[in-house]
Amino acid sequence: MKLSSIKSKYQSSFQWSSKASLQGSVRLVRAIALASGAGIVPVLAQAGFFTMPHYIPQDQYTLGLEPEVMFDRGGSFGMNLRYTHGMSESSNLTGILGTGSGARGFRLGGAMTFDVFPDAGKQPGVGFGGQALLVQRSAGTTMEITGFAYAHKNFTVTSDWIKAAEPFVAIPLGLALGGGRYQAITSLSMGSIFVHNPHLRSVLELTVGLISADTGISGGISYYP
Repeated sequence: MKLSSIKSKYQSSFQWSSKASLQGSVRLVRAIALASGAGIVPVLAQAGFFTMPHYIPQDQYTLGLEPEVMFDRGGSFGMNLRYTHGMSESSNLTGILGTGSGARGFRLGGAMTFDVFPDAGKQPGVGFGGQALLVQRSAGTTMEITGFAYAHKNFTVTSDWIKAAEPFVAIPLGLALGGGRYQAITSLSMGSIFVHNPHLRSVLELTVGLISADTGISGGISYYP
């Protein structure tokens, strides 16, 4: 075989390999951009768990006001109004209406919880549930759909102001749908419900964003008629 023919084939092979490598690099950059949230859905603004781990007896209800401070993207402030109703001997339905500054935006939705193992004796309460929130922000509107598991335990406290404490932990997993795309969302919530009297409870909660979720502190008060 002539040397010029070998050289020509080598150059053609090198040019094809370089072009393929360049195309592969472009695809990789696009994938990284998408994975980081560019062009999909921004970091999400989920509401906290608030009093959802605490079971409300059937046909009873509670009203709650939940302020929250988030630390992502320069920080933001939000406020949620909650209504929870006891649906059965093991399930509660919660309605959520909220708004806020920055990325918090307007949100409307609800959650259903099922207390599978009640908090009794030395046994902690364990349950699961689902939540759907329609979230509106400057970047667009998304639907956040999550399922979650939670555990909680009530303890008596000898204090004039606090009669009992009910620490809880919850892990929500789900998807945010918007703009024809979807993105996984995961966070970890830890907090406690404090009983002040038969009609008033307060909440302090820390949410740690794990995948495409805000990190922040929330809390508030809840009224039990």
